[in-house]
This record gives sequence, C-alpha cells and structure tokens, in this order.
Amino acid sequence: MENKEANGIAIITGGTSGIALGAAKELIGNGDIQALILCYLSDLEGALAAKTELIPMMKPESEIVLIQGNIKWVVTR
Repeated sequence: MENKEANGIAIITGGTSGIALGAAKELIGNGDIQALILCYLSDLEGALAAKTELIPMMKPESEIVLIQGNIKWVVTR
C-alpha cells in the first residue's frame, strides 16, 4: 500500500454527530485529510467528544478544528 501525504481540507457542518460524523470518519479513513474543520451549533461537550474520537484515526501531522456557530444557506431576493 502506498504511503501518500495527506493534503486535503474538509469542512463538515454538523460534523460532531450522526451522518456528518460518519462522513468525517469516511474522509479520514481514505487518508487524504490534513485538516478537518467540524462545525457545531451549541453542544461543545459533544464536539469535544467527536474530536477525541477522531484524533486517533488521523495522521500525526493532521489537525482537527472545532468551530461553533450557525451556518445556513440564506436566499435573498
């Protein structure tokens, strides 16, 4: 198996639970992610738990960043 360098960045909204956390695990699993940005709304404890769960899955030089906030698509006319 080829040992490739991780160089991608992923931003996942709602990435600290459910389907989005599963997507984060999938992205990490393919080895391409250098930095993972997980956005969460209000559950800091859940976000920290997700980060703790994901860190061992990532390469040592990779990083996980948590961002708290409400990101939504707004359409104006």
